[in-house]
Amino acid sequence: MKIIRLCILTVAMLAAGTLCAENYKTLLVLDNYTIPTDLKGAKIGRFIMPQKETISILKDASELFEISENRELRLRRNKIITATSAMSYLITVQYGNKQKTFEIVKDDFIKNKVVAHRGAWKNSGASQNTLGALQYAIDLGCQASEFDVWMTKDKRIAVNHDADLQGLIIEKRALADLQQIKLNNNEIIPTLEDYIHLIKGQNKTRIVLELKSNKGNDNILALADSCVQIVHRMNAQAWVDYISFDYRGLKLIRSMDPTAHTSFLEHSVDLDLQKIDAMSGIDYHFSLYDKIEKLHERCKMLKLTMNAWTVNDQERMEHFLDMDIDFITSDEPEMLLKIIELRKQ
Repeated sequence: MKIIRLCILTVAMLAAGTLCAENYKTLLVLDNYTIPTDLKGAKIGRFIMPQKETISILKDASELFEISENRELRLRRNKIITATSAMSYLITVQYGNKQKTFEIVKDDFIKNKVVAHRGAWKNSGASQNTLGALQYAIDLGCQASEFDVWMTKDKRIAVNHDADLQGLIIEKRALADLQQIKLNNNEIIPTLEDYIHLIKGQNKTRIVLELKSNKGNDNILALADSCVQIVHRMNAQAWVDYISFDYRGLKLIRSMDPTAHTSFLEHSVDLDLQKIDAMSGIDYHFSLYDKIEKLHERCKMLKLTMNAWTVNDQERMEHFLDMDIDFITSDEPEMLLKIIELRKQ
């Protein structure tokens, strides 16, 4: 019965035109971009390649890295990263007649489950999704900061939650028009590049990128493609995860970058199919964890990560911490951090 159900779901999605086109190229990627500390010759990650080509290090100013015969990137045998080592390292590899640069980051990333919703804005005076809100989430010590992106009329990627900014429809306006509007603290609407530039200044907090598109404007694939290209061009893979209510965008991201962490925001696609499509996890409204029978158990069985949004009161925070859910997204990250700290005592 499960196989029949999956077939029906797949046919339905094909009929609706929701499966991704295959005209987007798979990129050269690593399955991990962080370096463990205090471990000589540590394994970092394995290169995933679209074609079976020889890969070698072309540039490595640090002289720390090597690639093994099975395409694993490792520290050299007697090399080690410590607490006082540099935060990140650039290496350029050659494969076939192509080259690509990667940034490998010392793994000091926080793992406290706290995801600031649209940045830490509510108690900071910053506008949602601004650089100020992101910086405050970093300063608080959140594991991650969630934000929303749209494609503007001139194909730039703007960071904003709603489809409009003070009445200007983002998808129908050029970025320059949108940046004429002043937000709290005299900020302007940031771009994805602005967000990445800020987040890459540290290696404690990560960001969770939500793809947004109006239902009447079917540009989700172009948006997903642009976001992945920007992340790779800026060597920010170690800092960025992806979420969306549009399954097509997430499928495209996974086809371009098979190691990207992607989570679906709706429960309209069966968990088994999400696993088949290589989704990393689910990112559901908090109420669904009690409404959907054995959701928590099934995700554990399928090895799908779990996030609950948007959890803003103490009782629910305690509930999801007791559940040992992977991530909790909140407009009140300060409250959640305090609860977690008290639990350690």
